[in-house]
Amino acid sequence: MKDPGLKELDAKELAANNGQEGHAVYIAHQGQVYDVSDSKLWKGGLHMQRHHAGRDLTMDIESAPHGPEVLERYPQVAVLKKKSRPEREVPKYLGRVLSRFPILR
Repeated sequence: MKDPGLKELDAKELAANNGQEGHAVYIAHQGQVYDVSDSKLWKGGLHMQRHHAGRDLTMDIESAPHGPEVLERYPQVAVLKKKSRPEREVPKYLGRVLSRFPILR
């Protein structure tokens, strides 16, 4: 259930909060947007030299060495608006490869 106090951000608004030029550092996971600006691990909007802020990192977090519970340390500031067009399905063979080697995502 959506918290009525949270605003909705679309992908473009999320991307603007990428930690660059004084912007906040936002990341999304499963439709929830978190402000990780206070984390030393997200300085400049980049985490572990691989993950960029201002994006939906649901797939990345699923393949991370930690679980999504680390996001509980940070405030949820918004919810991510659902895309108006359906996402393309990943072919089964590619899905199997990505499941076996999540680093390729």
